[in-house]
Amino acid sequence: MLRNVLICLMLTTVTAAVYCQVVGVGLFTLEPPFYVFSIERPFDFVSLEDPVYVSKNDHVRDGITRDGIVWAFSAKNVDYWRPVSLISHMVDCSMYGLRPAGHHLTSFLWHAANSLILLGLLRSMTRSPWLSAMVAALFALHPLHVESVAWITERKEVMSVFFGFLAICVYVAYVRRGGLGRYALMVLLLTLGLMAKPMLVTLPLVLLLLDFWPLQRMSSGSSFIRLVVEKLPLLPLIAAFCVITVVIQRRIVGFTEQEIAFVDRAANAVVSYTRYIGRVVWPRQLTVIVPHPNLYGGTGWDAWQVILATVLLLAITFLVFRFRRFRFLPMGWFWYLGTMVPVIGLVQVGHDALADRHTYLPLIGLFIIMAWGLRALVTRLKQNDRPAPELFVIGTVVVVICSAFSWRQLRHWRSSFELYRHVLYVYPNNPIANNNQGTEFKKSNYPVRAFGFFKRAYENAPNNPYILASYGVALAEKGLLTDAIEQFERAVLIKPNYAGALNNLGNALRLDGQTDKAIKSLKLAIEQNPQHFGAHHNLGDALVENRDYKKAIKHYRQALEIKGDHPLILANLGRALKSVGRLDEAISHLRRALELKPMMDMAQEQLNEALATKLQVEQDGVKTP
Repeated sequence: MLRNVLICLMLTTVTAAVYCQVVGVGLFTLEPPFYVFSIERPFDFVSLEDPVYVSKNDHVRDGITRDGIVWAFSAKNVDYWRPVSLISHMVDCSMYGLRPAGHHLTSFLWHAANSLILLGLLRSMTRSPWLSAMVAALFALHPLHVESVAWITERKEVMSVFFGFLAICVYVAYVRRGGLGRYALMVLLLTLGLMAKPMLVTLPLVLLLLDFWPLQRMSSGSSFIRLVVEKLPLLPLIAAFCVITVVIQRRIVGFTEQEIAFVDRAANAVVSYTRYIGRVVWPRQLTVIVPHPNLYGGTGWDAWQVILATVLLLAITFLVFRFRRFRFLPMGWFWYLGTMVPVIGLVQVGHDALADRHTYLPLIGLFIIMAWGLRALVTRLKQNDRPAPELFVIGTVVVVICSAFSWRQLRHWRSSFELYRHVLYVYPNNPIANNNQGTEFKKSNYPVRAFGFFKRAYENAPNNPYILASYGVALAEKGLLTDAIEQFERAVLIKPNYAGALNNLGNALRLDGQTDKAIKSLKLAIEQNPQHFGAHHNLGDALVENRDYKKAIKHYRQALEIKGDHPLILANLGRALKSVGRLDEAISHLRRALELKPMMDMAQEQLNEALATKLQVEQDGVKTP
């Protein structure tokens, strides 16, 4: 009992020492100036999805509310149907507001809990505390898992695995003691895990592998069929989540505008399996964005690379079958291969060739092979089955190395700027990273440097509509409206339903004096996304220029309903109301705009005019509307 407590304590302490920097506490450093303890600035939200799902999402920012929970279950603009993970972010906002340290702390606690549950689960099934501890330590401290913990939005992966581990724990209890209630509880936990992220669609396969080893339930062909039948009730649930995920991602996320042929996707999948193994052994130059070789002017994998990767995978599979008496080998290998299938890239989503966050669950299979394989090797060399101190020494060295790599990898997640700087260090021509870094410089008021990144992104991905739109905005801000309009039109030509590009095109046309064309484009943007407050606002401006004040007022009001009190929208609404003689309403909105932004000259000028007009009307003895 004491040994188990000490193992849990050591695992938690080391994990906390590595990850505590995300909340602003540094316990050690491997770089000058060296320190043992320091208080630093907590890690921030990053601009990669965090604003969309947390920091600038009004439903989440309000904390736990009835409307927020309804939205989490019914939202149509999320990457997956994952209400459980979205609600967890709402809980954080209720507890911490938008202080990122609290959100990072919660993600770390989920990860620490996963590590301890994995330790207890393996210890219970295998009766090997130190080997179980080695697997749990690799899981907790390997740098490939940094992305899942340090990226607040990616908590969905950590939460999904948490419920998956609990489902496996209940399954083990069901195997040992039976009971329909335990099976039902396992299904409930699996459902919660799928509602955090649908990565757990491979859990029935994992349960079959656990039946093979270490639960040792497969003794004949008949028992295998019985165990398969035992998992059949899970398949309708799995199928339902697969359908929901594919439908949502095709409708919302998009399978990237540049279609990749299936043969190229399959080639990348085969190579990625081997690349992940290489990253486990030598985790260097890990980045959040890894460009796909068949996108943005890439040349794809050479035939010899695909053949070599295929031969390597087949060779490993042959060896696994050759030494199948060591049951942990096929169990761990097929755990890795099987749980990676949903995210290996056979179905094209996004622009990444691979992603570290996708390894959070699959690498457990490789870690099991490493731990139990090391013991088998040492036992073979020593020709006895007694505990070997060499195992403890090797395990300690591996844990220390992983901790050092993870500590260093975490530093890149301190801010969006540092995150993209690291991506560009590894992949200098990565268009997404260049575009995002340009946005960071723009927000920091460095327009010249920002334009350089936007231009480099455009040069490396001239057919990506999102990058075309960003480049067009940068051109417009430099006063190059003709060039900007050209980029927006190209973006719309490639992706006709891209509301953001339609909105930008309409605004640029309005600034260029092409008001009628601008109105047409902005109406199309609203048709594609009725909740695009910017399109409503810009359409209001265009309608004002056409002196269609009543319709302009309608769209300004819709923009306010979507965005809430926004000083510029309030000021423009007040100006339109003044133009139709509704002076009291105009004055009210203009005053509210100045409360939010006291130095807004336009609002002050319009307010002065409205007050002067009202005074003149009252002096003339005419009641204001």
